Amino acid sequence: MTKSVICEKELLWKSHIGILKEDAKKALSDAKEFEIRMEQDNATQKKVVMDTSSKKRKKLEKMQEALYAILKENNRLAKLVAEATGELSHLEKRAKFFSKTKVMLMLFVNI
Repeated sequence: MTKSVICEKELLWKSHIGILKEDAKKALSDAKEFEIRMEQDNATQKKVVMDTSSKKRKKLEKMQEALYAILKENNRLAKLVAEATGELSHLEKRAKFFSKTKVMLMLFVNI
């Protein structure tokens, strides 16, 4: 091989190596940019999840308070129904008693 051919090949190899170095730098730069974007996206998503979680926690607390109020009202109404049922039973017994008394009086008067 002649000296000029060797020089041409060395220049060609140096050119290829220079291109590879530039490609490697570009790939590294792209990877760093990608990493930064991913970190920003993750931070944004984490904030959204935290905000959503906080809102859902507050909603759950309100729902639990509403459930407690409903259960309390249900208990109060159940006591009123039990009381009304007891009164109704008492009135039915009195009505039967008065009905029997009335029948006995009618029979007594007719005798």
